[in-house]
Amino acid sequence: MFDKLQHALETENFVALHDYMAWCNAHYYSHRPAIGAAGDFITAPEISQLFGELLGIWVISRWNEMGQPKYFNLIELGPGRGTLMADMLRLLRQIPDVYNAVEIHLYENSSAMRAEQKSALADHNKTIHWHDDLHKIPTAPFIVIANEFFDALPIQQFVYSIGGWLEVGVQMRDGKLVYATREITDAQQLKNVPQIEIPPVPGN
Repeated sequence: MFDKLQHALETENFVALHDYMAWCNAHYYSHRPAIGAAGDFITAPEISQLFGELLGIWVISRWNEMGQPKYFNLIELGPGRGTLMADMLRLLRQIPDVYNAVEIHLYENSSAMRAEQKSALADHNKTIHWHDDLHKIPTAPFIVIANEFFDALPIQQFVYSIGGWLEVGVQMRDGKLVYATREITDAQQLKNVPQIEIPPVPGN
């Protein structure tokens, strides 16, 4: 990560905020345990199996409402250590028709986290499919689970000045990494900015 960041800063002395966040996330999750008692934070599935079991009951309800399809995709975005999926599957296993219909798809970029998920789900005789591109998940009826996923996604940030919209990022200044802005040079990106529901007031 540091080499990539240094190269980008040496080339343009600016890294867009979403790129910086993505690099930080990838580095963070690949080099240390982040979730659980030994990590930096704890999510609901790590506190009690009840959370996953309740979601399992909800999945059964949704499967019935979907017309009890013979196969359906159960997709989890950012599965963490695999605890939530393991708890759901343990509950679903009590209903063979649902359990046999489930196709497991996990959206996960980190190889370290994939290894933890594989270990957590080893007790289930199910093929686990990992993806780093949601478009590659086969078309089928589906249910999506996303627990504490969207709050950590990289974002693009813009501010409005007298001269127009500016993109927020980071740059080196006096040997320190600081927030900075630059003019938007991508015409398509500039075209999309007004769709964001922010009134164009300087400083916003």
